[in-house]
Amino acid sequence: MDFVLGADLERLRDEALEVGRAAAERAEVPEDTWITGHDRAFAEELGKRGWLGMTWPTEHGGGGRSPLERFVVFEALIATGAPIAAAWFADRQMGPSLLAFGDDAQRERWLPGIVGGTSMWCIGMSEPDAGSNVAGIRTRAVRDGDEWVVTGQKIWTSGAFDADWCYLVCRTDPDAKPHEGLSDLVVDMRSPGVTIQPIVDATGSRHFCEVFFEDVRVPAGNLVGEENGSFRQIMAQMEHERGGIDRLI
Repeated sequence: MDFVLGADLERLRDEALEVGRAAAERAEVPEDTWITGHDRAFAEELGKRGWLGMTWPTEHGGGGRSPLERFVVFEALIATGAPIAAAWFADRQMGPSLLAFGDDAQRERWLPGIVGGTSMWCIGMSEPDAGSNVAGIRTRAVRDGDEWVVTGQKIWTSGAFDADWCYLVCRTDPDAKPHEGLSDLVVDMRSPGVTIQPIVDATGSRHFCEVFFEDVRVPAGNLVGEENGSFRQIMAQMEHERGGIDRLI
């Protein structure tokens, strides 16, 4: 089997290495991971280069490019210590989730910002006393007319302090079985009732956060996919998280 990159992929890799090194040199400390380097300006640069949403369908603003092209670009960026965290979650998970489960209005509203590198996202999943056990989620969302009212707490929410939006997993049917009764909502992080507390680690990094929701009102149109169908949707989303280039290098 021939693992040699073709000429086009070599040129793309070399370009990404050059861009990544330049970004790392501008940073006070080059990053050794994809999760901590939050740089909005660099996210926009990635968007202008067409390196966000690379494999998404062109009809939804994506690049329509091959998975191998995306692999080459992000392998190079991560290897050079480029600060990619500002765009990473949205590009890796939120965009594909909206493509798979969102409606046309949601795609038109949120995908352009993700592709352009101007929209920062976090994932509201883990909770105190539940960790990543999705079935143990207790954050509640109660329907009130044209809105959902969200109350609860999330923890280890990477990038929450700098995020514009939270892709939130919450319980919408408290009487259902543990793996049922969960739904996905997109929450504006500037909404009244949202409180974000960074968790500072031993290195001084604050990318992990606690997020508190106190009677936060979310438009009903921000429900992604099927009401009470989050578990299936989140398992599909995890395929993007656990199968990405960041898990291989």
